[in-house]
Amino acid sequence: MYFRTGNYGLARDTVRASLRIARKLGNEEAIAATLFQLGVTELIQGNYPEARQLLNESLAIDRRLRNESGIASALHELGVLEHEQENYPEARRLHNESLEIQTELGHYSEMAQALFRLGVLEWAEGNYPKASELLDKSLGIQQWLGDLYGMAGTLNQLGLLAKTQKDFGTAKSYCEEAKQIFEKIGVKPMIDMVNTNLDNIKELKNNAGS
Repeated sequence: MYFRTGNYGLARDTVRASLRIARKLGNEEAIAATLFQLGVTELIQGNYPEARQLLNESLAIDRRLRNESGIASALHELGVLEHEQENYPEARRLHNESLEIQTELGHYSEMAQALFRLGVLEWAEGNYPKASELLDKSLGIQQWLGDLYGMAGTLNQLGLLAKTQKDFGTAKSYCEEAKQIFEKIGVKPMIDMVNTNLDNIKELKNNAGS
């Protein structure tokens, strides 16, 4: 709950309390899970050294326990961390390793997340056809799952990708579809974000035509 409301201080305190209990009980699976949650909290706030340490501690325990799901999740978040620090080769390696595990496990939602991240990574490096291919794969899984939030996020990203390539008509179409879904599920911050993207697409299109 605290993560969703953005109250990361309370989230951190709550998870740290859980970590103390897990350590007292010697429950390594719970220790790994709480270290992971703490790592994600620090990552969201941009505290990269702390996030890296916590996620690597979680990863080490999950590797020892052979907890494949936990390993894949930690690898994914470490990939996000490396991406945000523009260490693209390492981010790609981590996301691909996570994707391979999630595929073996049949975790389709997590596969879609990994494909999305790999698509955004290719976009950041200017590999637009590859980015489109990966994002389309992610979207296909999300549509099959009926994951409306994921679909809207990926459609918005495809819109931004089209905008980068100055295909403003396609960009508008993707973002409008994303907006309709976000309106359907009632996620106002995301609606506002897509509206900002649509305004920017309109402005760029007008400037290109002038």
